[in-house]
Amino acid sequence: MKNKNITLGVNFAGHDASYTLLDSSGIPIIIAEEERYSRIKKGEFVPNPQIIFSIIEEAGLLPEDIKFLSIANIQEFIENRPEQTLIEYIPFGNAKIYDALFKSIIKKLPNVVSVNYLKHHLCHAASAFYPSPFINAAVLTVDGMGEDETVNIWYGKKNELHKVFSIPHPHSIGYLFQVISKWMGLTGGEREGKLMGLASYGKPIYKNLFYENFIQIDEYKGFIINPNLEKYPCTNESWIKYCEIFFGERNSSGIINEYHKNIAASVQEVLEEVLLNLLKIAKNLTKAKYCCLAGGVFMSSMANGKLRRENIFQDVWVQPLASDNGLSLGAALWSYYYGRNERKRWEMQHPFWGTEITGNDIEVFIKKNKITCYKSDNIEFEAAKFLSSGKLIGWVQGRSEIGARALGHRSIFADPRDYNSKNKMNLLIKQREDWRPFAPIVLEEDLSNYFDDDKPSPFMMFVSNAKQNCPLPAALHIDNTGRVQTINKNFDSRVYNLICEFKKITGVGGLLNTSFNLRGEPIVRTIEQAYDDFIKSGMDVLVMNDYVFQKPTDYVWIGDPPIAKLPPINFCNKIANLLISEVKNIALITYGNEKLLIEMAEYIKLNNSDTIIKTFQLFTEKNSFISKFDKLMSYDSKEVTSIEKILDFDLVFLLIPTWVDIAFEMIPNLLSPFTNMVIKNLATNIFIIDSSGNLGDFLGILPISNKEWMYNGCLITEIERFWFNKNKS
Repeated sequence: MKNKNITLGVNFAGHDASYTLLDSSGIPIIIAEEERYSRIKKGEFVPNPQIIFSIIEEAGLLPEDIKFLSIANIQEFIENRPEQTLIEYIPFGNAKIYDALFKSIIKKLPNVVSVNYLKHHLCHAASAFYPSPFINAAVLTVDGMGEDETVNIWYGKKNELHKVFSIPHPHSIGYLFQVISKWMGLTGGEREGKLMGLASYGKPIYKNLFYENFIQIDEYKGFIINPNLEKYPCTNESWIKYCEIFFGERNSSGIINEYHKNIAASVQEVLEEVLLNLLKIAKNLTKAKYCCLAGGVFMSSMANGKLRRENIFQDVWVQPLASDNGLSLGAALWSYYYGRNERKRWEMQHPFWGTEITGNDIEVFIKKNKITCYKSDNIEFEAAKFLSSGKLIGWVQGRSEIGARALGHRSIFADPRDYNSKNKMNLLIKQREDWRPFAPIVLEEDLSNYFDDDKPSPFMMFVSNAKQNCPLPAALHIDNTGRVQTINKNFDSRVYNLICEFKKITGVGGLLNTSFNLRGEPIVRTIEQAYDDFIKSGMDVLVMNDYVFQKPTDYVWIGDPPIAKLPPINFCNKIANLLISEVKNIALITYGNEKLLIEMAEYIKLNNSDTIIKTFQLFTEKNSFISKFDKLMSYDSKEVTSIEKILDFDLVFLLIPTWVDIAFEMIPNLLSPFTNMVIKNLATNIFIIDSSGNLGDFLGILPISNKEWMYNGCLITEIERFWFNKNKS
């Protein structure tokens, strides 16, 4: 096959792994986020080279078509940070291991002629500048940390990027924001977004405390962290200990009160003021008319909105893949554009670069699963009628959008006029914290009618202030703001027509929009995932392309009380099904997530009072199970001092936390006793559940012990598979 001169960008060192393929004109063929494939939201993965070749195949290409390879993050810089020498800190990875992995990939790409290893902030800058509408612009990148920097300012001119300013590690406003969210007890990979949402409920009365003890704005340096904080190693636990000096003990209750809300408001305002100062520095250094923004900190749409309203630049463009999921795009774009003389560049005018669902795919799915549905001749009108009557609609169209936010191809829509739509959406589908807002999607021509803003926001990256009589109450936050997405016909004609039809019926040119996923899961990618979430949730209607799916007449939603009060872990139903079976002697073993275990134990006790649950906590220092729950819920708990004791149980469930609970490099240390038992064929009673609810036998390859099991074959994380294969060899 003739070589197609394809560019491949890769980021798989840490969280938000992603892969980008560019054609010979520098236009994306596909931008793939690993969480959409693994189904582990915000997962931190052991690098899995095989996924690269799966995505190449999905794009209709062959490995021989790849000519240029660009890899984000340089491991040597990460491993040279001071905290890497601490026992408590587990680094992202070993440079030699990553180098070996990259070489193994390159060997399978026989026509690659160029390999670039690019620094973190350069990839962020490239992801922001090259797809922007600007020929020349300032570029500001801010995140928790890259290899050895936390902030960069660049000047982008034609196809070149020149760094003009940087702030070194450990001075990091992004890391401080993350640590405060952890101190507050917020959970999940999106905890910083939760903190931003919570800020609107509080008052910034502790702002001066932050400036006196944590961070100082500097007109020329940007900012520096307090010298006392700088004495603490730059790790989560170390900085949390510093926070406890001023704010009290870390919140482990999961309960948010006014004190927490005021701290959230304070740190949010500090963040905005720090970013404003950095924007002024970028203006002074570059004299540019326009500015591009990227880095995880700029996922703060509240901060972005305030920065844009300051009018320091004529216009500001924020990369919708501002977090590390945009690094592969930046790496690929830099590899393609840097040094080229032509001025014309690809401009990101829409976000629909993910997996495609076609009408033929849907027909095959319907036939295979014998599902009743119908194809509509006017889907926008029918969907608008459903919405105007109060229905909650899952909306799936064509290629999936990239990034953390649903932008009209993997969305759930509701009527924004009725404030109760927000409550219904949360109770019946999302089941998330009630203080987190939903978003409005509005016709571009109606933006200035509803908000004090006239600048389009097609990627939902800016918060705007709503006007007094804005007819979208269900989509507004407590402070009367909205994280607005504007829509026009060129961006997406189908969603545009849907909202136009809704406006004809109701007079309102907007909808409530949220991402198509259940709690703790990534946005759906495939037909199967969308239909599964539709059936499992309180959605009324599912629209996929032109097809309309409704719930079977005999369907009973499992979320009706009392099961609607599930703890926020989606594997509780699976566990409950097992507990009401004949199997009663079950061990529940958790790695480092005590709160999760307590929530599960509470649920199990309420619904299975006759079941004896034995719960244990693993101490990795001795590789032994030691009970920490002697009095927990009056359960019969006992100490297990030997790994072989787990063979006494009918079933053993290992609760594997996601990367936000422990660093993923601890996994081989934790699992080594089990790996040895599996190799010896002793542990056929062991099953793994990760924190996203994926359930399977120990490594997804062993037979279930002499019985059929309803969850055999479910997805398991690549982490365990990687280390099993490593140890086995």
